[in-house]
Amino acid sequence: MGSKTSLMVVMSPRVWGYTKVKVFYGRVRITEDQDIVIAGELFTDGQGNIWEFVSRKDDTINAYPVEL
Repeated sequence: MGSKTSLMVVMSPRVWGYTKVKVFYGRVRITEDQDIVIAGELFTDGQGNIWEFVSRKDDTINAYPVEL
């Protein structure tokens, strides 16, 4: 990455290697829209962990882990 940005509440999950998801009745579903993740939305990493996106700044993603 290497870019300098201000604090942003949106990210492109594909660029970071993540997948945007939603949870319905305890089941994780991949969303059709994979263009952006906005603060408060969920994404998964390569190991299948679910995260709630908060913000990003420079090369750092701020997110909270989600337990089902």
